Amino acid sequence: MARPISKPWLSLLCLSPLAFGASHAAPAILGCSNCPPHAPVQKFKGGHRVSEGIFETGTPDEPMLHYFGGEAYEIEHGLGRMPANVIPYLSFAQSPYDLPKSSGIAHTTIGAGNIVLYERWDDRVVVVRNDTCSDFYLRVVIDAGTEALGGQGGAP
Repeated sequence: MARPISKPWLSLLCLSPLAFGASHAAPAILGCSNCPPHAPVQKFKGGHRVSEGIFETGTPDEPMLHYFGGEAYEIEHGLGRMPANVIPYLSFAQSPYDLPKSSGIAHTTIGAGNIVLYERWDDRVVVVRNDTCSDFYLRVVIDAGTEALGGQGGAP
């Protein structure tokens, strides 16, 4: 639940989100946004194995998943082992590497904080939730390591 705004100038910022140069960022940061409730978890069964212990939702050349605010994906990785690392890549563009460098838009960045909350992480699935009000595009790489490196993933 949002706290009441105690300083009148904050109210102006909430009413004018473009003051920070972003259409959704200012209200969300200042606690004056009406975010939709959490969406039900969507099952994602696409993607593919890159190698024995690595799964990705899509290659860097493929369009990323639309990742709405409040949305969650259950990613069935099929690796049969607990992942050591789950790397969420975020973008403001669905096909970020197709943009010309002159566009001024960063291609991708690694997600953190409330943009990527892990609700479940096991030998079958990883569930990630966007616990913000902002929309992004998402690509996830799941690394469970290889049997030669200890089986449960990652380096020993």
